[in-house]
Amino acid sequence: MKMRKFVSHNDIRAQILRLPKDIKSVVGTNRAVVIYFGSDSSSVGKVFNIDKTGTYVGGIIKFFRAYGLVSTKNEFFPKYAVWKEFKNGFNVKFES
Repeated sequence: MKMRKFVSHNDIRAQILRLPKDIKSVVGTNRAVVIYFGSDSSSVGKVFNIDKTGTYVGGIIKFFRAYGLVSTKNEFFPKYAVWKEFKNGFNVKFES
């Protein structure tokens, strides 16, 4: 099952990645989620804490930079985050 969620200019500025509704209902609030970025099946997942409302994870700027949502000049480029279940968490890829 694939889910798409738009990563807005404000999300990038706030350095957060919002969770799709389907994932929120599965994971719940005040929990952690393992996220694998990119398409490499050998990639290592990183654990992110979900905010108390179950809406987003923070501390994500490094991945925004790595996948082109933030330039070296700190310009923002909103994209879609495509989520799918993967190993013990979720794989996220960014698409225009």
